Amino acid sequence: MLEAREDMEHESWWEIKGGSVNVWYENWTKLGPLHLVVPNEYPINEGLEDVADLIEDGKIQCYKKQLQGVSDRPWWMPTSTGQFTVNSAWQLRRQKGQIHPDFQQLWIKGVPFKISFFLWRLWKGNIPTDDNLRRMRIAVVSRCYCCINPQQQETMMHLFLTRGFAAGVWNIFMEAAGIQVHMVQLHQVIKSLWKVKCGEKLKPIIQALPAMIVWELWKRRNIMRHGGRVSFKRVVHEINNNLFYLAKMRYPWLINIPFIWPDLIDFLENYNPSIICNIVHWKFPYNRWFKCNTDGASRGNPGPSSYNFFVRNWEGDLVYAQCAKIGDTTNVVAEARGILEGTSKFYSFSELPGAGKKILNLDKNQVPNLRIRNARNGRPKGM
Repeated sequence: MLEAREDMEHESWWEIKGGSVNVWYENWTKLGPLHLVVPNEYPINEGLEDVADLIEDGKIQCYKKQLQGVSDRPWWMPTSTGQFTVNSAWQLRRQKGQIHPDFQQLWIKGVPFKISFFLWRLWKGNIPTDDNLRRMRIAVVSRCYCCINPQQQETMMHLFLTRGFAAGVWNIFMEAAGIQVHMVQLHQVIKSLWKVKCGEKLKPIIQALPAMIVWELWKRRNIMRHGGRVSFKRVVHEINNNLFYLAKMRYPWLINIPFIWPDLIDFLENYNPSIICNIVHWKFPYNRWFKCNTDGASRGNPGPSSYNFFVRNWEGDLVYAQCAKIGDTTNVVAEARGILEGTSKFYSFSELPGAGKKILNLDKNQVPNLRIRNARNGRPKGM
């Protein structure tokens, strides 16, 4: 914590209200502490301590800010809300290494974390097979429980690729996808699946295929090591099942997704989306009416958000428009905030001609289901 203290202090900004912060050693200008900014040829006036000492005619001489007589407020600059978070401090402090392109392929959206994590460990050679245990100087009597030959020693390459059972599983799924590769190195086989040329819909399913295969082979190895039995057809069925549910999760709008792997490949490769275009026009309101169009957006959802709205009269002329940032929140809150500000800016348009005649246009179907309280004298908390 002491080592990170100096770095963290530079990211804290003091909003001047009472002028009690130190002129030279606090970041109140957003440039950092002034004793680090001022050139060496300019001496520091140690007699000048607080920002309040810079007051002239009730204002700070630097940028003419009026003091308010209350305590100065600290802001954490890395976040949009000014509130300190451990995550933002960690992102500033951590030393980021170069991202390896192979590791980016290991993590696929929709694949359970335990399966992706297992593939990551397998890629780094950190699976507790007998050969890896011996490498860590752990004495074991090696035997491959997945083979008929009791003399066969268990190695990571033998377990996941070269033995007859594993090679048969790989061949079934790779032949259906039209992929041919020499079964020599596990990394080579996995990379060949990542680099295969296929359609956009099929690409993530092919990318997840190595993770599903090695996961089911590892499950079978553990079951047989403890006296159980798993057939070849059962392993193929489980891999099919995992790929089927992955496709349903990634493409929930597709119906009749086939379960069998060859059929799933044909279905996704031959998929042609139907594009429906609807022409949308801005319609003029009724005579002597006003229309308010609102919108809200959130980057990350939740994340930095903003809203906007504009009001037009019955002739289409712009009467008023406004936009503002509202900090970190969700898109629904941003939409609701746009409605609230749009309808309350003129107090239900009472200050406009034709008061009470108004139309509100929205672009989100879930917002009309919200009950938004709007009153002349106040608004709900958090809005």
